[in-house]
Amino acid sequence: GEVRKLCGYLPDDAARLYVPHENFNRNIGVAKGRKFNVDGTPFEGSDADWNAYLENHLPTDQDEIDLQEFFKQEWIANKPMSTRQIESGIGASA
Repeated sequence: GEVRKLCGYLPDDAARLYVPHENFNRNIGVAKGRKFNVDGTPFEGSDADWNAYLENHLPTDQDEIDLQEFFKQEWIANKPMSTRQIESGIGASA
């Protein structure tokens, strides 16, 4: 769905975006106490292998810093409310 659409904006040689399986890096429900790959299959390997896998699949500290910069950007243009919006009460607190 939406992630596939976002991938359409990436250069052809860029890594594709994806949403990991709900069991990945979770410690609740059926995933509690178990390790799963991003595709939802059980992880096979040592604890050291798992830690290396996580380093390759979870955001880095720099990724988190970069995201904070993106969040500061105004993604939606500010524009005056239309008469119809004002009269209907839509966005009345805007």
